[in-house]
Amino acid sequence: MQLVHAYLKTALFHFDQDKENPAGVVAVSGSLVENTGGGLTIQVTTWRNEKGRELEGSPRTLFIPWGKLDHVDMSE
Repeated sequence: MQLVHAYLKTALFHFDQDKENPAGVVAVSGSLVENTGGGLTIQVTTWRNEKGRELEGSPRTLFIPWGKLDHVDMSE
């Protein structure tokens, strides 16, 4: 699978009681599942805050629309 680093325009939405995903996520890294006209589906393994610090979070598959993405770096 292709490795992808996605930098977001704004932080991911987060509920205070959501314990599986960290708050303040502005960058994610993981494996590219699908690249469509609407956005990217990523199997996220790394979550980062606005300072680039890694946050604790469970792996999760996310669809991120192109309008939410600021920059994407894909490598093999």
